Amino acid sequence: MALRPPAKPPGKPSGQWNDLRQRILSAAIMVVAGAVAIWFGGPLLLLAVAVMAGVAFWELWQMAQPGRDNIGWRLAIGTGLLVAALGWSFGHLRPVEELLAIVAPGVLAALAARHVEGGLSRWVIAIYTTLIVFVAWGIVALRADGIVELLFLITIVVASDSLGYFCGRLLGGAKFWPQVSPSKTWSGTLGGWVGAAVVGAIFSPWLGWAAVPIGVLLAIAAQFGDIAESAMKRRTGVKDSSDLIPGHGGVLDRIDGMVAVVSLYLLLRLGLTLVQG
Repeated sequence: MALRPPAKPPGKPSGQWNDLRQRILSAAIMVVAGAVAIWFGGPLLLLAVAVMAGVAFWELWQMAQPGRDNIGWRLAIGTGLLVAALGWSFGHLRPVEELLAIVAPGVLAALAARHVEGGLSRWVIAIYTTLIVFVAWGIVALRADGIVELLFLITIVVASDSLGYFCGRLLGGAKFWPQVSPSKTWSGTLGGWVGAAVVGAIFSPWLGWAAVPIGVLLAIAAQFGDIAESAMKRRTGVKDSSDLIPGHGGVLDRIDGMVAVVSLYLLLRLGLTLVQG
């Protein structure tokens, strides 16, 4: 006699949407916390980006150097404190001093790293750590100029990620880059670009119509930021950078797109400043 498959627990969502409620709740908490920190700025924002940078580094170190927790904690705390010091002294340091402070944690982490089977190379550790600190500093720098540009960048990341998620789940279709990120589809990718274009149009009264193509460019950067982190996770054999955020994974899983977006946007601003003299 054939056995029947076990019945699914009643009241529990199943299939491809079974993590949606958890994702929405966690996302709502992150949005509220982030909005409060950005709105008030100052020490509250500084604390938020310092904690974000420290935790993100810790997750990176756990992937890159598993089993070396003691030195990882020290470097993570040092990274957070350095970000806090950078933000606190913003506007009082010369550019070369800020650059050295931004690069220092990555250099120290690379020097402290050892070859670990299944880990990440020193170069990857150095570059990604530097990007984490650079983006944390960039958030403080952008907020010092007002709230519009920072909200624009965050909304681009959220809209492209959310619309990409729903379009990918609803429409499915061909995979975008299956060797690195098997869950990403072309429908989700294009949906994310459309969402970014809409965000650009919404912000155009403050930033001009250039916000539309820039928004799409930033959405592409966000997706490649996500792919870069996916490649690191595949290299190290982990599904998420941590389980700190229910339904989302870790801090790195949430800021991978933001790391790419803020980095590119700051470089675009720097390039425009140099061109304009």
